[in-house]
Amino acid sequence: MWISTLLKLLFLIGFTIHNIEEGIWLPEWSKYAEKFHKPVKKEIFRTALIVLTLFSYLLFFAEYLFPQILVLRYMVLGFIGMMALNVFFPHLIATIALRRYAPGLLTGFIFNLPISYVILFNSVKTGLNIWFIALSTFVVSLLTILFLNIWFHIKN
Repeated sequence: MWISTLLKLLFLIGFTIHNIEEGIWLPEWSKYAEKFHKPVKKEIFRTALIVLTLFSYLLFFAEYLFPQILVLRYMVLGFIGMMALNVFFPHLIATIALRRYAPGLLTGFIFNLPISYVILFNSVKTGLNIWFIALSTFVVSLLTILFLNIWFHIKN
């Protein structure tokens, strides 16, 4: 149990570092990605990152306090799965397509991907349903994209 908690804490730290990297460099970088989406304003983008980061800490803390609530556990695993996918889409794909480093790629590969893999692998190994984890990843990803689209639409 404590290893799982430690890994999730490490994930949150890596996720925070990832968001700091994005917060510093992505708004300027987004000017080069105009053919894919509108450039983001740094204040609006950074505020969204702060909200998303705080939400992740609240979600993980709730799952820590109430481990018997499987919906929380799968939401956390869905969030972790989303961040593993985030390394490839959009970061790696954007880096390749634009031939320009996409902020978040390095921290995604260093922190998010390996820690996510270990957590997800261990979760399946301990008996959690891989299909529920996949479904949770899809749902959390969809809700996060929806949140960000609404956020940027309202704030712009």
